Amino acid sequence: MELRQIRYFLALSRTLNFTRAAEECRVTQPTLTQSIKKLEEELGGPLLLRQRNRTHLTHLGQMILPFLEQVYESSQAARMIADDLSRGDRTPVRVGVSDTFNLVYLLKPVSEINRSIPGLELHIIVGSDDHLVEMTLDGHLDLIIVEQMAAEEKHFRFMSLYTEQMRLAIKEDWELAQMETVPMSKLDDVPCICLKESDLHTEFITLASKNGINVSQQHWAKKSADAQMMVLAELGIALVGDREQILDGVVTRKLEEALPTRTMGLAELRGKPSSGALLALSRQLRARSYPPNERG
Repeated sequence: MELRQIRYFLALSRTLNFTRAAEECRVTQPTLTQSIKKLEEELGGPLLLRQRNRTHLTHLGQMILPFLEQVYESSQAARMIADDLSRGDRTPVRVGVSDTFNLVYLLKPVSEINRSIPGLELHIIVGSDDHLVEMTLDGHLDLIIVEQMAAEEKHFRFMSLYTEQMRLAIKEDWELAQMETVPMSKLDDVPCICLKESDLHTEFITLASKNGINVSQQHWAKKSADAQMMVLAELGIALVGDREQILDGVVTRKLEEALPTRTMGLAELRGKPSSGALLALSRQLRARSYPPNERG
């Protein structure tokens, strides 16, 4: 199936007249007719039905019309993007951001590169580290901000932004929230909202077990924000980084025993060239400071 065949068919669907469609497409009528016949052969049936001086779309023609319209519109959009890129009118940057990364940290760097790079077209996708890594390996993202452990060295170049201490996330009116530092003994039989596929939570549960404390792995969440919502619903405590965005009604507290740390940074596929816009954004992100969240 060729794009010109689709273009001829779309013209016919609008005009329902072979002569006018040929004029619109600037080809001879025999050329248009022959192309439509080849398209019908490929699709396995007639697309148009001629009855005396009238032409109608067949049932097959009506069924495939929206799909061919979408194909043609997508091809035109792709061509426009390619033309813009060749002229330097557009500079796409596709960034994946971990849901544990505070988006406030992006405001200044993004603002700076927007002012300095004409035609910037920024795409930001927020998701779990595993999902962002998968999208990058599939070629859908150029740069991701994730935990170091998620970016395997054999696939990614990793540049650290900060290392944060994990803290307990507790509903602000709970008894545990009234302590500046929580003893491990106070967590015995307290439900924990664990993040799926998180090694940090596994380390935390193991640490508690070694101290003879049973922290119940009773609830699970995919994102840190979801875990905080479950904290607000009084389902238990959770682990958050000291630079994460904290929801209203949730406070964070240190544990007497040292909790695990997490290093967040920029990850790019090895061997993939970086554009000027990506390099500029990377420099901005690495140059800024990342103070711990002031909310206790």
